[in-house]
Amino acid sequence: MSAKIDIPYLKKMGAIIDFKGREYTTHQGLLYVAHQQGIISITTEMISWDPDRRQAVFKSTAIGERGTFTGWGDADPTNVGKMIANACIRMAETRSISRSLRLYLGIGMTAYDELPGKEQEEPAPAPAPEPVPLLPQKWSDKERKTFMARIAQPDINYGYPVVKKMCEMEGWPTPSLMDQAGRDWLVGFCLKEEGQDKLSDAHAVIDFHRGNQ
Repeated sequence: MSAKIDIPYLKKMGAIIDFKGREYTTHQGLLYVAHQQGIISITTEMISWDPDRRQAVFKSTAIGERGTFTGWGDADPTNVGKMIANACIRMAETRSISRSLRLYLGIGMTAYDELPGKEQEEPAPAPAPEPVPLLPQKWSDKERKTFMARIAQPDINYGYPVVKKMCEMEGWPTPSLMDQAGRDWLVGFCLKEEGQDKLSDAHAVIDFHRGNQ
């Protein structure tokens, strides 16, 4: 049986934030809790993409111990902030994942990334950090070596710096701060086409920064 979701704990660690007097979950927080609640897989599918209007619609399905739940997400320049206007495909996918995870976890509050034009205003800062980490502890040397070997397989074909950068770009915990279930999910994601696309983007960012040093 899945463990009870501790809402007060999520607030303390910043997985739930306050914005204009209302509470919203964060994408990172939903992912973390899902891994603690028996998530097995999260699949996404692009439903439509209008390049002229830059409007994307995605469907996401979360499967785990709690059952199977599907969420939808859309994004276009009219409902995202200026900094995201050129990344509507990714935002639509992120929103769909957040919605499927909210349904999977039974969390009714809206995810912050679902708000329109969120870059135009910043949310109120999370409460002062308490002595409770986002995740229990860093990985052991054995866990690190095992993960490095898994991402070195030809089907992934990217090193740890690229995988870490992808996690940072997506707002996920770095592999060293994930539990074993989280790292298992991450490896599976890296093997998928969408994972390869995001790894490629992360690799391009790293190359760009290197070229400008």
